[in-house]
Amino acid sequence: MRLKLLPLLLFLAPLAGAQTQIGGGVSGGGITPNSPLPAATSGPGPVFNVKNYGAKGNTQFSSANCTTTNGLSSVTCPGANFSSAANVGMRMNCGQVLGNGAFFPAGTTIVSVSSSTNVAVSNTSNGGSAGSSCYWGTVDDAPGGPIPTAVAAWQAAIASANAQQGAFNNNNHPGPAPVLYFPSGAYLVCNTAGGHSVIQFPTSNAFGGVILGDAPQETWLVPCDNGVSSGNTGWMIDGGCGLGIKNISIDGMYMPVTGVAINATCQHITENITISRWNGGSGFRANGGSGYNLNMNVNTSAPSSSAGIYCTACSDEWHSGGSSNNGSSSTSRNVLIQGAVGLNTGTGPRFTGNFLTDECGTATSCFEILNSHDVWLQGVSIFGGVPNCMHVDGNSFVHWNGGICGAFGQDNNIAGPAIDAGGTLLESDVRNVGTGTGKCLTNNGVLLDNGGNTCENQFSIASGTSTGTTAVLTLNNLGAAVNANCTVGDSIEVQGAQVAGYNGYFPFGITATSATTLTYLTQGSNLGAIGAAGSVTCRNLQSFSGNLPRALLNNPIPNTCYVTGTFAATTAAAPMCTFKVQNAANITYIKAASTTTTACTVAPVVTITDGTVSQTLTITTAKSIWDSSVDSSTGVGTTIFKPNGTITVSNTIGTCTTAPTNFSVSYNIAPILSN
Repeated sequence: MRLKLLPLLLFLAPLAGAQTQIGGGVSGGGITPNSPLPAATSGPGPVFNVKNYGAKGNTQFSSANCTTTNGLSSVTCPGANFSSAANVGMRMNCGQVLGNGAFFPAGTTIVSVSSSTNVAVSNTSNGGSAGSSCYWGTVDDAPGGPIPTAVAAWQAAIASANAQQGAFNNNNHPGPAPVLYFPSGAYLVCNTAGGHSVIQFPTSNAFGGVILGDAPQETWLVPCDNGVSSGNTGWMIDGGCGLGIKNISIDGMYMPVTGVAINATCQHITENITISRWNGGSGFRANGGSGYNLNMNVNTSAPSSSAGIYCTACSDEWHSGGSSNNGSSSTSRNVLIQGAVGLNTGTGPRFTGNFLTDECGTATSCFEILNSHDVWLQGVSIFGGVPNCMHVDGNSFVHWNGGICGAFGQDNNIAGPAIDAGGTLLESDVRNVGTGTGKCLTNNGVLLDNGGNTCENQFSIASGTSTGTTAVLTLNNLGAAVNANCTVGDSIEVQGAQVAGYNGYFPFGITATSATTLTYLTQGSNLGAIGAAGSVTCRNLQSFSGNLPRALLNNPIPNTCYVTGTFAATTAAAPMCTFKVQNAANITYIKAASTTTTACTVAPVVTITDGTVSQTLTITTAKSIWDSSVDSSTGVGTTIFKPNGTITVSNTIGTCTTAPTNFSVSYNIAPILSN
């Protein structure tokens, strides 16, 4: 059944009268709990301000600079400004980037303050170190407490609004969407009821609701330690049809949880959301349905067992934002797409605009596509990941229009995309980049080249000198020597160097290489010395692996060479013919013909070579037509001829009693990427 949505008032202006601050916020305006907000501050819809229900929003947290000691019941946090009056009795715990939290048992509280930077707590630490992230604050979601009561009232208002749906379907105007409002502050939620999400959207035929904060980094939801491990423990928001979420940060503080930060189902809208330090399931899960996500940033920096962003059978769009540094475990990813389709039910998931992912776990790809079709990437950059920045499995089809896939910063031995056998990646204007021993692209499936795509190897600049128009760059190898990945005559691109004249794209511009240096000709002359800044990529297809791309815009071009009359051997110096290609190329098919049927004891051989690599076709006896798909051949469909070289077609004469007559060789030339 197709569901109709009530209109969402998602873009309300920040509400007036909040008068709150992180760490000590109080409800403003003198409004008592449960009272309605004045119309001047509530906007057009019913607004449920959690501070009107008694929520404190007074949680403070460190930026990974606290110290705990194993077996001791104290915490030191520089700059914390602890005081007995404000902090004694508050819930407190600590975690760390590798997910080593909680350091204290669940329910630990501050019992005394010894200084502005040191407190004693109610339990001893079961771990510890410097550099811990700690939180302390008043629990705002105890059973029957402020947040559960506000949520219940909000849910009831949604149900009441939905009761008018029949009238709405008869063209009457529906009521405005109820808003659950979290003014500026940090709200500690411990989910003490167990087995439930902190904010549960009504699931019984309910549509249209808004969860609103003041701004990311101003309104925070922070989970505390939790001993309960059943159900959706630790989930912050579990949403349904017509839910809008705007201007909220969720900081997991590395506390161990079992659920996701935001679970979005059906049609939903999110805007200006940040999720960080989440140590459990995914940061954001789009669970079926479709949604629009604007400026979502997920950075869990913990060994999350899934992904920063997880699309399971979804058709969401993500515009701007990104997903980065999601975990250190072997299963953590920045983005995971699984079971998604477009035709014939929707659009498929889409990532567009200034969307960036960089770095993730240590044994998987940062951007993972599994059993999914109609996945669209438009202008997206994907950095980092071992073994690959992106992985397309054997049951997936991905469209990528414009972007970069490679290493973030100076990461060593990072590889570009990987396509499994059976999988398909269609690219246009994508830079595929590897560092060190990492491949620019590993294609065991199908790579459809729609133009403008490259294969590159990256180095970072350590220093450079310029004499006349000759520049010499000393490079950081990032896992392999410069002359292992760059060759004289290759094209290069230099960007970010300290002097502009060094920068640019230089076709076939490399004039010399060594293990640590690269020499090329610049536009300007005597540019002066440069220091460590910028990067260099060599474009040469040396690190491409697997099946060669299938060119879509430039179909293989047929060509024919002839030897008129008597058959004779030719040489590289006097070949049947020669030609040049602008791009890297492959001979995808060779066919030879004779006006007589041959009789040979030693077969002639046709050779097509640029002097470095070759392809061959054997002219077997008792035939007048030879075909590389039938007769013995080498290198057809797999050999890469580098651009700007001279390619020759020649043959040996063999030993024949009846040699070929009026011999011709036809071959199809296909360009490979845009190097």
